[in-house]
Amino acid sequence: MSDKNTKFFAGYSLETFNLSLEKRPPRLKTIRMGWGKQLKRGTSIGSSPLRLNGKNYEFGVGDHAQSEHLVELPGAGKSFEAIVGVSDSIGVQQDVKMVFMVELNGKIAWQSRELRVKDEPEHFKIDLDGAKGFKLIAHNPDFPNDFNGCPPMAHANWCNPVITLKNGLSFKLGDKAAKSLPENLGPEFTYDGIASAPMIWEQDTELTSSSDDCDIYRSRHTAPDKILQLQLTVKIYKDFPVLEWLPELVNIGDKPSGIVDDFKSLAFECEVQPIHVREHAYPLKEVKIRRSFGSKNSRDDFMDQPFTLRERYPDNTLVMDCDEGRSSAAWMPFFGIDFSEKYGFNVGIGWSGAWKTEFGLSEMLNVKAGMIKTHFRVLPGEKIRQPSIFLQYRDGLSVREGQNQFRQFMLKHHSPHGANGELIKTPLPIMAWGGLPTKDTLGILEKIKNHGLKYDTFWIDAGWYGPDREVSPTEYENSDWGTTVGDWRVNQVPHPGGFRPIADAVHGLGMKFLLWVEIERVMPGTPVANAHPDWILSTKENPRSLLLNLGKKEARDWAIETVATLVQNEGIDYYRQDFNFNTVPYWAENDAGDRVGISEAKYVAGLYEFWDTLHARFPNMLIDNCASGGRRIDFETMSRSICLWRADLLGRPWFDCSEVNHTQIHYLTQWVPLHAGGVTVSPGDDYAFLSGVASGVSCCYPEFKKGYDYEWQKGMLANAKRMMKHFYDDFYPLTENPENQKNWYGYQCHSAKSGDGFFIAFRRPESEGSEIILPLEAINPKADYELEKFKGPSEKIKGKELLNLRIELEPRSCALYYYRTEANAPS
Repeated sequence: MSDKNTKFFAGYSLETFNLSLEKRPPRLKTIRMGWGKQLKRGTSIGSSPLRLNGKNYEFGVGDHAQSEHLVELPGAGKSFEAIVGVSDSIGVQQDVKMVFMVELNGKIAWQSRELRVKDEPEHFKIDLDGAKGFKLIAHNPDFPNDFNGCPPMAHANWCNPVITLKNGLSFKLGDKAAKSLPENLGPEFTYDGIASAPMIWEQDTELTSSSDDCDIYRSRHTAPDKILQLQLTVKIYKDFPVLEWLPELVNIGDKPSGIVDDFKSLAFECEVQPIHVREHAYPLKEVKIRRSFGSKNSRDDFMDQPFTLRERYPDNTLVMDCDEGRSSAAWMPFFGIDFSEKYGFNVGIGWSGAWKTEFGLSEMLNVKAGMIKTHFRVLPGEKIRQPSIFLQYRDGLSVREGQNQFRQFMLKHHSPHGANGELIKTPLPIMAWGGLPTKDTLGILEKIKNHGLKYDTFWIDAGWYGPDREVSPTEYENSDWGTTVGDWRVNQVPHPGGFRPIADAVHGLGMKFLLWVEIERVMPGTPVANAHPDWILSTKENPRSLLLNLGKKEARDWAIETVATLVQNEGIDYYRQDFNFNTVPYWAENDAGDRVGISEAKYVAGLYEFWDTLHARFPNMLIDNCASGGRRIDFETMSRSICLWRADLLGRPWFDCSEVNHTQIHYLTQWVPLHAGGVTVSPGDDYAFLSGVASGVSCCYPEFKKGYDYEWQKGMLANAKRMMKHFYDDFYPLTENPENQKNWYGYQCHSAKSGDGFFIAFRRPESEGSEIILPLEAINPKADYELEKFKGPSEKIKGKELLNLRIELEPRSCALYYYRTEANAPS
């Protein structure tokens, strides 16, 4: 991490939480102004150049009388100097008069003479004498000081203003090159009808831990009523330019708190520097928002949906929200805020329920994120978790470079790790239907053994549970898998004696055993629903499905013990948790009028406790996070699990999902480094299989019939593993808009450390043109490389030639190349 990023987060972000007050730019706050809402940075108030008496100035702020502006400093001030005068702009009347003043500690510390347009500007420099702030005042003497109207054309310019602090730092006010830095980050909410400022409540802060990677602070902010306390856990990362915080509301009193309303974990406020197209052009304010669809089991899952915020209606507002209780069903809970190609922020929302983010651009950029609706009291002894947030600071990195830094941050700090601290990696599984009898399942395993197929995980999906009865051996023919969800007894008819015979065979092949469970959904009439109705949430919208209330300790403990017993008794290594319905109405219908949002908040906190307890008991157990595919992917679930099935339309025998896999891998991988999806395995179809490889690939129900090409399968599995390891490196999309079926698709995975990697090109069935040159990244034109074509020869090649490699393909075919510098090539 660069030193400037360290300074930003070690100083400014800590100050945001009142933990310290170090380095940050001065803040300008407008108290009143004759015309406009705030000072114009880099131009006059009318957006013309900063000009006084025929001379243009490099930096400064445009003002309009009668005005007062507060300048807040990050430290003790030493001096302030500027050049002031009436703006020499077209339309400004020659007889406009102006007096400029600087107020310090409630007194006028400096005042200009009376100035007109043609007068020589006045330069001044004053001693700030350690003050932490001062006021800028522009006054037209033809009007009273307290005049609340708009003196005509009273355009005042503060040119080349420089503030120097006693610590030696200097700041230019109105510098066009200045960065857009957030004034506030949050949280914010209303408490008992009053807009609360928890950062100025009574507080105490402690450093709870410190490591080479991260400092963790706990900050407690107590309301004046001594009942409600906001607790913030703040992480300042040292190895990445990232700030993260978790807000929790705690009742420390002996009676219910007042009403907490509209809680926003993120309340980001930031001035936006204008874009100056030409010197005399009106500047624009634009902010680009990078965002992506979530998953709806659709061909357009995870597609980018960029939006440009502008000051003008209707592009001045934007809303991202959820229509389900699954965090990534509508939108991915990650987005980028880009002020330029080389500067901006990435934001992550850690909430595995329903969330909402609102953007607004006027004079300032405002971004607010939290639960969709909160209006609740906190009861004595309660702790109510709210969405966690992280902010990645991108300065000097392109968007693509910033996304690769983001991926490395997620791998290190928000991906599951085992008992020894090593990253738990995405597997390469083969799956079987849960209703397939044990004897047939063992037959599949015998073929895997006999033909040396190197899958690393054997996955049993739904359909294995409930009362003892005959069930369908396949998902696609009369399976009743959904009717007995909630009854987690192993069905003894297809699986006499349980799963131990299968688990033993799987382990004998050196593989892991994965089992599907949908612990959160309960069917009416199942044992737990009958015995413990108080553990269950229901809704009129969907009476056929019930929700096990993980926000209730007894229900959560039952869920923990149910899964733990399966893991221990049935020999399970990896636990797959599905989640196949919308829970918003269940939560909403069970909230009282003064407890809106509590059912969801407790449920989400309970889900994390459920997973964290399982991880503590089984620290090397992978949790596969499925929610009708990839509908519950956020940084809190990603910290604890990996999504092995990103959409339910993948891997189906009736649908060639190759191009859908292209789109999903292209867009999802920028935010989610670890994920997998289904492929329908058809011997000889390299195109389909390679289309589905990411950090993992999930192989669906292959039919090992007579004549099956096992050698092809062996080769594809070995190659998939080779590709998968590079998804932990940098990921570069090399073509655009894979949702357009006429476009080629290509991407590259590259190790910045070793300089090796691979790239792959797909000519799709509808792609136009028979050849392509991929714009490879991170290739040294002067270096020597060894280039190996999958199922083809190897050759030595110069980097310059590699960058101009022409790839020719037939429709619906692909070409995969591995490369390494000659220094890293095997001897």
